[in-house]
Amino acid sequence: MDVQFVDFHDIPVPIWNTFVDSCDECWAYHKAEYIQVDIANSHSFAILEGGKMCGVCVLYSGRERFGRILRGPGLSLDNSVSKKKLYPIIKDYLKSLANRNRCCAIQFSFPILAPAFSRLGFLNSHLLNLGFSSSLRWGYGIHYLPSYTNVLDLRGTVEDIFSGFSKGHKWDCHKCEKMTPSYEYHDGHLEDRLWNDYISIHLETYERTGTKPFSREYLNRLRSFIERGLMALGNLYIGTECIASVLLVTYKKRAFYLAGGIRENKEIRHCGTYIHLLTIKELKNRGYEYYELGQSYPSIKESKMGKIGEFKGTFGGEKWPILAGELVVNELAYLLRIIFPNSARRILQIEKAKWGRKS
Repeated sequence: MDVQFVDFHDIPVPIWNTFVDSCDECWAYHKAEYIQVDIANSHSFAILEGGKMCGVCVLYSGRERFGRILRGPGLSLDNSVSKKKLYPIIKDYLKSLANRNRCCAIQFSFPILAPAFSRLGFLNSHLLNLGFSSSLRWGYGIHYLPSYTNVLDLRGTVEDIFSGFSKGHKWDCHKCEKMTPSYEYHDGHLEDRLWNDYISIHLETYERTGTKPFSREYLNRLRSFIERGLMALGNLYIGTECIASVLLVTYKKRAFYLAGGIRENKEIRHCGTYIHLLTIKELKNRGYEYYELGQSYPSIKESKMGKIGEFKGTFGGEKWPILAGELVVNELAYLLRIIFPNSARRILQIEKAKWGRKS
């Protein structure tokens, strides 16, 4: 087979994006605009067969404990090619790419909102055919953590979707509705007022929860994505005060809840649920088919991420398995630089928790 691997930098952006737009295995994170956010660490490439572009692979290098890993939304192939014949060639290239960049493993985390990946299982995926595991460790220790994501099917009625909300969420929505808030949704030109309202809530929410907010540079990039139609912003107001916000990644009639926030006020805390209901209605009106709220991790329910995942599941919808996996390229380096340090860290966490309970 006449197969070539061409670095992202050597493919004109319009050609790259045209392929991504037409390929059912691609989603927003394969777009050139998203790759350019972390261009310094990108090792993304296109796959050409007979001179014709037939696939892309989006990867970034990064540190994991004392080692390095290639990770990203991974491989997407056009249906016109023989994937079975391409897999061995792609696998050899991925290994050589990892070795050149001193990475001991490769991690794929496929965007489940890519039309071809929705509800796709491990046995029918690129992961199996490339020799990857069926899940990732996600930074929580040495064990692989299977997970799923919570997705609302927007093709049904609003009443059907709302019926899947938990009893508490329904009560929250009814209470907030009585306050007659107004909702603004934008996925194009954005006034400074709207964006500044979002930033204010974002900073307040992250400070309250003890997490690090987005950098100013990243926030500026997100605003540019909204104005290009690659993202959307929803703000909820009572009078002239913005009390809650949601930030969405939007592409191919599918939306992903990236981030949100709400004012610290007991009188309006229930509005954090209501803004999702209004967002669902807006997305439906615009012809969107799915709304992904985010991942759940059943095996780490007691962790912060586990509790966040459980909360996202209280909006009903469907549970779609996450397509993610890892290919270890250098087993010795992986063991010494990642597994052992992670194990030591995990043991210390367990012992610290034990002493905390005793005291």
